Amino acid sequence: MQFSNYVTSLLIPISNSQLLLPSIAVAEILHDLPLETSLGNPDWLTGLYTWRNQQIPLISLEEMTGLPFAEEPESEPRVVVIYGSPQRLPYYAFRTQGMPHSLQVVKDLLLAPTELTDNPGLLASVEIETRLTWLPDLDYVEQSIAEMI
Repeated sequence: MQFSNYVTSLLIPISNSQLLLPSIAVAEILHDLPLETSLGNPDWLTGLYTWRNQQIPLISLEEMTGLPFAEEPESEPRVVVIYGSPQRLPYYAFRTQGMPHSLQVVKDLLLAPTELTDNPGLLASVEIETRLTWLPDLDYVEQSIAEMI
């Protein structure tokens, strides 16, 4: 059996930056809708969002990770729904600053990050399409949300 050298991924625009996620981690990308319930404690836990007849937590990755945050989106915001672990937190979501797009990423690029980080919720950064791109720590994000709800 031969394995591919590529990981099908999504490049996700967020405030003043971008994230890279494996496409298998993303359940759905939606147009931005109003929150059902506002939480705001901690600041990164924005509220609850109704998706497929269930309420899921909506977070601000910028707030959680300490990345710069743009108050006014440059393009039409979207909501990215992420698969979590079924026992702890089946789904959660975050807002983007535009439409994510799919790309094939060479596995070696992911094994040789440009920069490691101490920011909570981020593993490292890589350079994609000449831009610094963050690799989120989805386990940390999910655990942090589960502890707050």
